[in-house]
Amino acid sequence: KSINIPNSVKQIGDYAFHNCSSLEHIDIGKGLKAIGTEAFIGCENVDVYIEDIASWCKIRFDSFISNPAYYTSNLYLNNKLIENLIIPEGVSFINKNAFINNLNIKTVYLPTTIKNIEAGAFFNTEIKSVHISDLSKWCKVTLHSQVSNPMFRSADLFLNDKKVVDLAIPLNIEYIGPYAFCGANIKRVKMNQNISLIGYGAFLGCNNLKLVMLPKTIKYIDHLAFDGYSKNLAFKCDETDYIKTWLKDNKYTSVNATSSLN
Repeated sequence: KSINIPNSVKQIGDYAFHNCSSLEHIDIGKGLKAIGTEAFIGCENVDVYIEDIASWCKIRFDSFISNPAYYTSNLYLNNKLIENLIIPEGVSFINKNAFINNLNIKTVYLPTTIKNIEAGAFFNTEIKSVHISDLSKWCKVTLHSQVSNPMFRSADLFLNDKKVVDLAIPLNIEYIGPYAFCGANIKRVKMNQNISLIGYGAFLGCNNLKLVMLPKTIKYIDHLAFDGYSKNLAFKCDETDYIKTWLKDNKYTSVNATSSLN
């Protein structure tokens, strides 16, 4: 019923605990680097205990059910069920499927050191709030899919512990990366005069978004950058030839550039 994976174990092979239905408790050491395909398929009652969240983020999960917490969502850090997930400073990478199907996690704190979040890292989660402290660095994070972003299911975004309703992109940002604010529960976006490119799916699924201020410096808006909204979404902008064509092609409404952002 209980298994201890010591720090000396680096890898768990494919189908290693296939249909071990009596397994209820597993302790995973800091040394584990990879878990093979469907290693825990059929293990539907497992509580998973870890000592270090940074080590967990680095594990390569070869499939959904490589993650032993896939069925129960019961992932414990130092014997405490993780509901507020704090990724510590120094972590730069979250591997695919790291928190897949984890319905217990409600809040995520991301460090300024994060640079890459793999596809499916937060697939099928119900996260309510995401906390970041450096907007410039967040816009540069590589997010491989919409479910790399913990905001993707309409989570509230907090910047330095203040809830963001009106998102103002600062002057030192020239590029908003793919999926950067995918699903975020924001209402208005004001972009600075240095922004030139908005990445694929950057604001995909932001269903409460009402107004976006686009600067005349915009050179390219990638596919699905703004998608999944109500018909009330409008853009406030100086209509350059590119922006005018983009608005027309995507059937969006433009409001007067001198009108209020409210």
